[in-house]
Amino acid sequence: MTEQRRRRQAKAEKARLDSMELEDLDEEDVLEEEDVVLPPRDDLPEEDDAEEAVEPDDLDDGEDEDDLDDLPGAAKAAPKTPFTISSAKHRQRYLKAMVYGPYGVGKTVLSSTAQDVPEMRDTLVISAESGDLSIADRDDIDVIPISSYKQLSKVYEYLRRHCQLRDKGDLKSLAKLQQQLRPDEKVTRKNLKQYRTVIVDSLTELHKYCMYQLLGIEIGAFDLDMEPDNPQFAEWGKSGEMIRLFVRTLRDLPMHVIFVAAERTHEDEKKRRFFSPALPGQLSKDVQGFLDVVGYLRAGKAADGQGALTRRLYIQPDDRYDAKCRIRALDGITHFDNPTIADIVEGVI
Repeated sequence: MTEQRRRRQAKAEKARLDSMELEDLDEEDVLEEEDVVLPPRDDLPEEDDAEEAVEPDDLDDGEDEDDLDDLPGAAKAAPKTPFTISSAKHRQRYLKAMVYGPYGVGKTVLSSTAQDVPEMRDTLVISAESGDLSIADRDDIDVIPISSYKQLSKVYEYLRRHCQLRDKGDLKSLAKLQQQLRPDEKVTRKNLKQYRTVIVDSLTELHKYCMYQLLGIEIGAFDLDMEPDNPQFAEWGKSGEMIRLFVRTLRDLPMHVIFVAAERTHEDEKKRRFFSPALPGQLSKDVQGFLDVVGYLRAGKAADGQGALTRRLYIQPDDRYDAKCRIRALDGITHFDNPTIADIVEGVI
């Protein structure tokens, strides 16, 4: 076969292939590389155009939850994760607050008004000051008297277990737990407690109990004519960390938590007074940082000395006292006169 004839046959075969439709090709037909014609570069879609070419109907709208079954590995049990993710807006919220001020100003009474908020019932007071006489008329509030720091561990374990049973709706076990601590009272549906608020009265006194424990002092068993040891640097450091751990641990319970503290007065070189929670050194600042609201409670009359006594709770910081409020609903509010817990918690629950 001459060279000229081979060229004519190759030209004819190319013309035949060019005239064929793609669907007419057999599986054995092969397109040579020189037979494939690419479109000009300008005709290729840009990356943005390629994304816009996706139609909304092609996307999963997420409404069919059964589609998760089609995911690879969906048939296997999901491993237990060390944390969960939830929306900041829809999380279950609890008030974590501190009220501090001078002795006798009404801190315990203010804190006890949590019981008047339906969402915060029932209320339990951890009393380390024996100062619950101011709420002696409240038979709807329960009190745990504390006389040593080591009791707090058992109280915390009780609260943690109580919250677990409460949130599971296990009222039968909750009743048994209550019966153990109230052996002389028959537990019924009517008097079954489901605590949602705990009040610590006061954190100032608990710090003293903590220091007593570190110094080996037991109230009621220590000879009053004995001179106790002065706390050293190590004791101050340990007591501070123990209080920090206590506040953090109680704060993280699924409950409303209100700490009460006395006030401490500082004076600068110009004899100007500044008020803060009565806890030593940096501990006072650290504890405030753990909480969402820190209120400074004062009492007084009008400038002319006339009229009824007014109690004022400051919830925004000032150059005269420590205070704070993270609740967005209370932005712009500096104080409440004759306050109740309902005033504060409105933006939380």
